[in-house]
Amino acid sequence: MKGIKISLFTGTPLLIQIFLIYYGPAQFDVIKNSILWPWLSQPWFCSMLALALNSATYSTLLSKGAIDAVPNSDREACRRWA
Repeated sequence: MKGIKISLFTGTPLLIQIFLIYYGPAQFDVIKNSILWPWLSQPWFCSMLALALNSATYSTLLSKGAIDAVPNSDREACRRWA
């Protein structure tokens, strides 16, 4: 399930993500009647939310790559001393 969320944000352009976050919730009456609607109806909030989610996704991939680059022998040495 984790891979699906990451590939959703890395596999689509940022402009499409902004459009989906801004225009998508307006299609559902449940969201329009909720307390989130005043925020989700603002273009600046939707663009900042899309930018934050996109940046968090790429930061997660960067951190995962750094952790995966550590050799197994180093991980085992850390486990023995911990």
